Amino acid sequence: MTIFKRGLCALLILMLACGLALAEEEIPDEANLIPDFTLEDQYGNSHTLSEYKGQIVLLNFWTTWCPYCVQEMPDFEALYHELGENAEEVVFLGIDAPPQDGNDAETINAFLAEKGFTYPSLIDSDGAVFQTFGIQAFPTTFVFTASGEILGYVPGALTRDNILQLIQMARDAEAEEAPEEAETVEESAQ
Repeated sequence: MTIFKRGLCALLILMLACGLALAEEEIPDEANLIPDFTLEDQYGNSHTLSEYKGQIVLLNFWTTWCPYCVQEMPDFEALYHELGENAEEVVFLGIDAPPQDGNDAETINAFLAEKGFTYPSLIDSDGAVFQTFGIQAFPTTFVFTASGEILGYVPGALTRDNILQLIQMARDAEAEEAPEEAETVEESAQ
C-alpha cells in the first residue's frame, strides 16, 4: 500500500472514530425545544405557536409560486372547516415568507383571497421562522402533538388522506405518552 493510500485510510478511520464519538454524545434537552414565534395572519390576527398547546398543530410552509403547495391547499382548507376552524382538537396554520416567496404580504394575501383560502396563513415578513425551522423544500408541513412536541415533518405535498393520517399519528403519540405519565405519578405516590 502506498503512503498516500495509508494516509487516506488513517484519515478515514479517524473521521469514523470522531463521527462515532459525536454520535454517542447526548443532545441536551434545550436542543429539543420548539422554537416559539408570534406572527400575523392574512386578517391581521396574531398567532403564537405556544398558545396552541393542548391542540394538534399542522404548520404548513408554502409559497404562491409552488404548484404542489397550491395543489394541497384545498385539502387544508376543507379539513380546517370540517375539524372546527382551529377551535377544537386540530389547528391548521399556513405560513409564507415574502423573502422566499418573492411577493410582498399584500400580494400573498390577495392570492389567498382569490383562491378562497380562509384558514389562517401567517406572514413571516423577514423569513426568520422559515430559517429557524430549516425550510428547504416547498411545501413542508410540521406536525406538533397536543403536548407541544414536534411529531415530525413532511417535505412535499400532502393529500387529504395524508393529512388525516398525520392527525391520527399525533393522537396515537399522545395516547402512548399518557400511560407513561400515569406510571410516573403512581411511582411518585408510593
